Amino acid sequence: MDFVKTPYPFNQKEDFWTWNPFVRYIKPFDKLHALPDSSNYAWAIWIMCDPDEKENTLYRQPEEMRKDSICRMYPDLDWDNEIFQECLEIYPFECMNSIERALHEEKESLRERAKLIRETEYTLDETKIVLDAKGGDKAVIMKGTSTQLDSLRKNSKQIYADLEELLAKFTTQKDSSSKVKGGRDETPTEKGLI
Repeated sequence: MDFVKTPYPFNQKEDFWTWNPFVRYIKPFDKLHALPDSSNYAWAIWIMCDPDEKENTLYRQPEEMRKDSICRMYPDLDWDNEIFQECLEIYPFECMNSIERALHEEKESLRERAKLIRETEYTLDETKIVLDAKGGDKAVIMKGTSTQLDSLRKNSKQIYADLEELLAKFTTQKDSSSKVKGGRDETPTEKGLI
């Protein structure tokens, strides 16, 4: 757990590569490391991807808001930079474990699902009269969205229960990784709280 280390509380002025010297040897992060302001790019990737909302409080925001916040923190980032985009795409697979990656994917999926529910107009089935192939009138049922939206809302309870289970696994794994040699818990100083 915690392959990528971060200062807690987060400080965007810290050098990413000092905190994470091994990441620069992973492809394509080796190319990212060579860019000017590479630490800013690396922190932007971490903010966009890391689902640990305790350490990465911006992850609570929807993706576009997160991106906007990052742009205010690092106004010189080129979001179209190919190396940056490649690292952004590969980060969950190279720098996160399976539980972190699953949590990241589940949270992003839930955001998309919530947006779909919120933005889909609630409509009922209706009958429309259209011309058939012979030029006569024909009744056609136009399906509404109500049944699908109701089904999505009904399934939400189980989806959030699954998320809670995943969060519990994430927390358990994170808590177990905060042990130091000898099995003792980290002191507040070692955790970066003091």
